[in-house]
Amino acid sequence: MQKLQLYIEGQRVEMFKDESVTITQSIQNVKDIGKIFTDFSRTFSLPASKTNNKIFKHYYNFDIVDGFDARIKKSSNIELNNLPFRDGLIKLEGVDLKNNKPHTYKITFFGNTVTLKDLLGEDSLSSLDSLTSLNKTYDAANVKDALQDDPATNNIIAPLITHTQRLHYNSSSSDTTAGNLHYKSGHIQGVLYTELKYAIRLHSIIEAIESKYSIANGYSQDLIFSNDFFVNTNASYYNLFMWLHRKKGAVENLSGVNQAIVNAFPNGSDANTLSSISNNTTLTLTGVESKYLSKQLIMQTSSGQTFKVSIQNNGIEVYNSGDNIGSITLNLTGVNLGTSGTVVYIESSASITFSRIEWRIDYRPSASQLYSKFYTILNYVIIEISLKICY
Repeated sequence: MQKLQLYIEGQRVEMFKDESVTITQSIQNVKDIGKIFTDFSRTFSLPASKTNNKIFKHYYNFDIVDGFDARIKKSSNIELNNLPFRDGLIKLEGVDLKNNKPHTYKITFFGNTVTLKDLLGEDSLSSLDSLTSLNKTYDAANVKDALQDDPATNNIIAPLITHTQRLHYNSSSSDTTAGNLHYKSGHIQGVLYTELKYAIRLHSIIEAIESKYSIANGYSQDLIFSNDFFVNTNASYYNLFMWLHRKKGAVENLSGVNQAIVNAFPNGSDANTLSSISNNTTLTLTGVESKYLSKQLIMQTSSGQTFKVSIQNNGIEVYNSGDNIGSITLNLTGVNLGTSGTVVYIESSASITFSRIEWRIDYRPSASQLYSKFYTILNYVIIEISLKICY
């Protein structure tokens, strides 16, 4: 006759003398990726003895602080005739009462191989910390670069997929509408960068999952994907990208702030002030910081709408104007704009028309020299609301 002993977190539990336990070894559900090979038993009963009440911390008593948490499986092992048989986990299903007193605990034994659902829980892609190395600022320059990048060597690309606007190609000189991919000098057509979104290589996600769910990070076991399929030499798999289009429409502002990039400055450079504008958005200053006598951003509007101005360098905010109504002049002489490129964002809950937006740069290379440069936008309307960070 086989005699079964059950231990929960090293403590032996008392069992009914006539209780039978059936352990099944099989696939729980081959169609459900959240379930994999594991041993499991049907629910069986334990007496509510003094020993078991202590192990389950009098689970039936709701007034006990820091009592037994039935949501979490507990480590367990089974012995047959005092010989090791199976290691696994125990889940408390509930407790039955008789005459308002505990009588029976209902538990289920699971094999030591855990399900993906237990391991991953409610985690989402944002919990994969190693993916932060792939973060990209969402602006015209980066989206253009990602659109041109070779998918074979880049893990973040911007496929020519628009979220709203319909693209077409028409070489007719009369078609100068936005969305026409035929280039015609002097006309605004083609695709707006705000219509595009980034895509991430699926293999990068697989690697990030393996990196996170490992013994080294405190998990009970390593989660390893077979390299029979999940390998970079399998081109059919490795060339797959996931388009970051969780919701329809433009890229959302996850921070809760409506931001629109100012993207109509005239491109150009000035050797005297060592300044330049690129991609119609980015101001770069390469001179000696202490020799910039003045760095001003002038914004003229008759709108009564409240707005803020966010000055950002390499994706990091270096200045925020706070709430404004009407025309303002921001003196940024004391703000180090760096040499990696500065962009302007407008934060507002509604559209605003600016009659003038202008960068004014004054540079004094020596005591006898003073140079000024103006980068000016006339009649600029903030309509599109977009986000600077893709994910």
